[in-house]
Amino acid sequence: MVFAAGRVDVACVSRQPGGRPRVESCESYALGSSSAETLTRLKKRYGLNRSRCTTLLVPGSYQMTVMETPVPDAGERLQAIRARLQESVAYPVEPA
Repeated sequence: MVFAAGRVDVACVSRQPGGRPRVESCESYALGSSSAETLTRLKKRYGLNRSRCTTLLVPGSYQMTVMETPVPDAGERLQAIRARLQESVAYPVEPA
């Protein structure tokens, strides 16, 4: 699945042991009122709850950061990770 402007693209691929992957279908659907509504509709159509599903993120819609695990105990670890992450990204960490 790939979410694009106003649509979601879906490719269904089958795999046989020892064989090459085979594209069974490739279709685009208009986004509904929300991503959740669209995913629910596609889940029913393709039986996604019985399949592996991969979603590709559009370049520029995510940022990866590598950091060492902070040392504080488990109760303070999340707060320490947020503080360290905030130093390396250009947007507020809390709502992300």
